[in-house]
Amino acid sequence: ELSLCQNPLVYIHPKIFLPLRSLSKLDISETSLTEIPKALRMLQYLQDVHLGSNYITSASLDTFTGMTQVQSIILDGNPITNISVSDFRFVANTSLARLSLA
Repeated sequence: ELSLCQNPLVYIHPKIFLPLRSLSKLDISETSLTEIPKALRMLQYLQDVHLGSNYITSASLDTFTGMTQVQSIILDGNPITNISVSDFRFVANTSLARLSLA
């Protein structure tokens, strides 16, 4: 489990999680991110990710494609204005039980 909550992050390098591939829970809420980090693709065993209260405007959920273990994605408190049907294609091959966009 890793919490980066309330850090002034604006960017996460795509390879930052390479040494943490077995990480199952990640909290990157209350930062200054404006998009869902592509770096999450490295986390094949990620089950729960909390990205709430950032500045994410697009629900580009294709980042989660191939992440079969993901169960919970929390995006509450983001000013998301762009969601398309194609953003939800990844769901068919996951264990997703909770997706919150409130």
